[in-house]
Amino acid sequence: MSDKVTEAIYRAEEAHRASEERFKKVFNASPHAMTISTVDEGRYIDVNEATLRITGFTRAEMVGHTTRELNVWVDSQDRNRLLGMLEEQGEVREFEVRLRSKNGDVHTLLMAAETIDIDGKRCLLTVSSDITDRKRAEEAIEFQALLLAMVEQAVMATDLEGKIIYWNRFAEKLYGWSAREAVGRNVMDVTPAEKMKEQAAEIMERLTEGQSWSGEFLVRRRDGSAFWSLITDSPIHDSNGNLIGVVGISVDITERKRAEEAQRFLAEASSILATSLDYETTLMSLARLATPRLATYCAIDLVDEDNKLRQVAVAHMDPQKEEMVRELRRHSPYNYTLPYGVAKVLRTGKSEISPDIPDSLITSFGTGDDYLRIIGELNPKSYMIVPLIARGRTLGAISFVADGSSTRYDSKSLELAEALAHRAAFAIDNARLYGEVQRANRAKDEFLATVSHELRTPLNAILGWSHILRSSKLDEAATANAHTIIERNARAQARLIEDILDISRIITGKLRLDVRPTGLDLVVAAAVEAMRPAADVKKITIETKISAEACAVSGDASRLQQVVWNLISNAIKFTPNGGRVEVKLDRHGASARLTVRDTGQGISKAFLPYVFDRFRQADATTTRKHSGLGLGLAIVRHLVELHGGTTDVESEGEGRGATFTIMLPLAGIERAAGETAPEQEAKTTERRPAILEGLRLVIVDDQTDTLEMLKTSLAALGATVAGAATAREALKMVIETLPHVLVSDLGLPEEDGYELIRKVRELAPELGGLTPAIALTAYARAEDRRQALEAGFQIHMTKPVEHVELAVVIAGLAGRTVKGFVA
Repeated sequence: MSDKVTEAIYRAEEAHRASEERFKKVFNASPHAMTISTVDEGRYIDVNEATLRITGFTRAEMVGHTTRELNVWVDSQDRNRLLGMLEEQGEVREFEVRLRSKNGDVHTLLMAAETIDIDGKRCLLTVSSDITDRKRAEEAIEFQALLLAMVEQAVMATDLEGKIIYWNRFAEKLYGWSAREAVGRNVMDVTPAEKMKEQAAEIMERLTEGQSWSGEFLVRRRDGSAFWSLITDSPIHDSNGNLIGVVGISVDITERKRAEEAQRFLAEASSILATSLDYETTLMSLARLATPRLATYCAIDLVDEDNKLRQVAVAHMDPQKEEMVRELRRHSPYNYTLPYGVAKVLRTGKSEISPDIPDSLITSFGTGDDYLRIIGELNPKSYMIVPLIARGRTLGAISFVADGSSTRYDSKSLELAEALAHRAAFAIDNARLYGEVQRANRAKDEFLATVSHELRTPLNAILGWSHILRSSKLDEAATANAHTIIERNARAQARLIEDILDISRIITGKLRLDVRPTGLDLVVAAAVEAMRPAADVKKITIETKISAEACAVSGDASRLQQVVWNLISNAIKFTPNGGRVEVKLDRHGASARLTVRDTGQGISKAFLPYVFDRFRQADATTTRKHSGLGLGLAIVRHLVELHGGTTDVESEGEGRGATFTIMLPLAGIERAAGETAPEQEAKTTERRPAILEGLRLVIVDDQTDTLEMLKTSLAALGATVAGAATAREALKMVIETLPHVLVSDLGLPEEDGYELIRKVRELAPELGGLTPAIALTAYARAEDRRQALEAGFQIHMTKPVEHVELAVVIAGLAGRTVKGFVA
């Protein structure tokens, strides 16, 4: 044999011995019990230190002896089952067994096994973890979860130079390197961890002292992606106790770190939102917090009270680009009908996410060279838009956008964004509620001051002139003038008291109507004539244009006259001397339309939305020019709505007059020329059809007694009524029955009335999306009414309500025109 062949054989043997030596070192240093035995008779060839600690035997007592001789298997069939699984699968990764120690204690082990060849002999290699304590302490289901976490750990071993000598299959899965690729490389090349090199000296010092070391690091996989890992290093010693290597265990803790970071982020956001009731300032701070933690840039839009969208906060991780984000909005104006973006989120109340923004979507948001230039600078690649929802109302939306350098948004990102939006929405709502409470308190104080002033002023004249009449001798003319003044002021005070009582009846739901066929033209004419003396005093011209076409409605004649009187009185009050008031009554489709237009001081845009609110006056100061309690128009609105009608006001601004319009459903009762209302009523003695004859209704109320009462009373008036106790049932009924009118309570379980009407409005017209709707509720505040109308209801009525009044409103909302009816 040549020297070269001999040398090759020698080197191969040396390499084999070195490999065996490394294996023995890992074998003996492993914290898990490891054994090698023959397959045929189970005779131990080798066992490591961990096995000896668990069983209590010495190496001499085990090596060379069979499992049967040592009686280590509690269930003698376990070994046969294990061998059977090996024959079928080639290897076993999870096999739970019970082994008996030398002193008789029973240990539960989780065993992995495979067959290996040693010198041509088939042997069994087992690796086991002692799970006895866990089995005793935990429920079975909890143990299975912990078992899975324990098994799926990346395990590697290195020498003192950092060269990898062992790499298990979970390490392959976690880091993306196969064992063949990893073994022999430096561990820092395969598992680059930020800042780990900085702690290398500390790690080695701990390992040299025989201690384990743990730390959390951001690690890169082979494909460049990053994850957070909990790395635990333990020393490997030889038989003489010398440190020869390191065993490392790596666990992916990315989700835990992400959850911790999310909680810190939300806690910081909550702290910001709690600092001030000036929510626009805090929203700006919130947007800055979100960049760059959650977005490259962030924008927050709010819906104002007039339903206009306003961008209140913009932040970019590069402050110099914030103006670009604002400019982007100017080049892509808000369009409520868009099927995507902020418009869709506000319309549906549902979040929208696009992990990868297609070019077609980017170009659909805006056009023009400036728009494309800004898009090129901002480079949006992924976005999320989440609604700001509080108490069932969508207040606005937050947009998060990531550029090409940021992580793509996923479900976890959206979950964090929605949690942030939830906190922001309630902070906004609380701030607004606080502002409303403050305004309500001011309005209450102003109202009480006004009531005191308005009641005391005529009382002062009454008491003063009464005292003069009793204590002085006046001539006939002076006495008559005193009586006139006392009467005028007494009537003024009576009107004030009646207004206060009416508002009280409205709030408590006790205002009742005496509904019957009524000629609105006669009502208007009577009210105009009653107000002419007041107009003449100020030399105001009242022009009337009452259509010759009949304007018969179903209603309470005295209450309708109160409506017209209040409107004309209001116009005269706010029109300067020599001005003009126009009163026009005509027919508009299936409705009677009354218009009162004046040339007075007008209404500011800021106050226009609150004209019909009770206790609200444009000028409530002590220097105001006009007297009154600010209740007249609130009474007008409520009375008109009780008749199934609507109110509206327009004004081009202060000093430019105002126009009030009311619409009331026609009853279709024709009256002969020159015929009076009593004569007309006398002619309608024949049996008339029920007011709701032929109408399909869906009534929604979670109170069983109330629901049954409404169904019974409305069915008695001719309607076909379906009842539901939840929003889900009601939505199904709307789609199936296509009702003429939906009547719903606002306070419902699971989903409230606001959510119900929003879902109805999202339906296609042929599925009931345009169904007229009434909010019938015990929530009687002005804010509740406004919120109901904004959500999609046409009418807001407060409980309790008379069934006749409800029927009149339903008939009007359904556009019903009848030749007389029974209520």
